[in-house]
Amino acid sequence: MYCDVLEFMLKEKIGKQDIIEFLASHFEISRIHVIEKDNFFDKEKIKSEIFIGLTVHTLDDGFQTLVQCLVNARLKDIQLLQLAAHAAIFFKTEIVIGDFRAEAAGQQDACLLFYADGSVAECVDNSYGGINNVDFHAFFQPVDTISRA
Repeated sequence: MYCDVLEFMLKEKIGKQDIIEFLASHFEISRIHVIEKDNFFDKEKIKSEIFIGLTVHTLDDGFQTLVQCLVNARLKDIQLLQLAAHAAIFFKTEIVIGDFRAEAAGQQDACLLFYADGSVAECVDNSYGGINNVDFHAFFQPVDTISRA
């Protein structure tokens, strides 16, 4: 079984049920196909449906919700960008993902920051700490080349 890994962070604290609702809507699947990440590989028998293994961590400061997903489908880079853009608008909060594009390949701390108004910025995590200390101050540059959902 093929498995893609998705990870994104939300500025606000968002509950797991709301994340499930969003993912089911975004991927156009039933909520029953969003399962615990630990049970993901038990679902190998489902071959025709997309299903998602989900873990949600909440924190008290910084980007307060970390979402980690396993998806049994090959997702293109543009699909991750569209997911982040859709999540920012859906939850009305900032979303951050690692910047995997070619120009950021050599920079481990490069990120893309999606805003609820649909705008996107390139930025660098200069917090030197855990995910609850994420602080983006090094630079902000609007990104025009990203297709929005």
